[in-house]
Amino acid sequence: MAFQRAEILRQNDPEAFEILCSYPVTFHYRNAGRHYHFTRPTIVLNRYSLDNHIDHINYSPPFQAPFESDTSKSEFRKFIRAFQYFRDLIEDQNNQLELILEKDQCVIFQNRRILHARREFDPLSGERWLKGCYTDLDNFKDRLRIFQEKFEPISALEL
Repeated sequence: MAFQRAEILRQNDPEAFEILCSYPVTFHYRNAGRHYHFTRPTIVLNRYSLDNHIDHINYSPPFQAPFESDTSKSEFRKFIRAFQYFRDLIEDQNNQLELILEKDQCVIFQNRRILHARREFDPLSGERWLKGCYTDLDNFKDRLRIFQEKFEPISALEL
């Protein structure tokens, strides 16, 4: 739904959309032997599409680092206004899907297409076990193609 919300932003406020496509936002995460640090715009367009399709979204306020780019106060204010508008669109309850996983279930999603979060958990109500696993898209698609070859019959036309 993040892409849908970004398209609504593009239609309703093209200037805000353009700002989120260009303003550099720094992200930082350090934990368990990992140290990620990068700067990217919030909305990234597919530069190979003729109609500027959205490729992915970088939105993770808990991991935003201090801004590193040297921009004017007016540009920063424009970014904050655009970011808040986008935040309001995606945090609207009508635009959210909530899943409660049962034992032995898992969820797999593309991290830069699906915005995700967890609700606060009361530790007195039971246990919560959550394990994350990350891979890059090229490796995932490689394995997917291998599994398709192995488990789906190949037609004569594909040979």
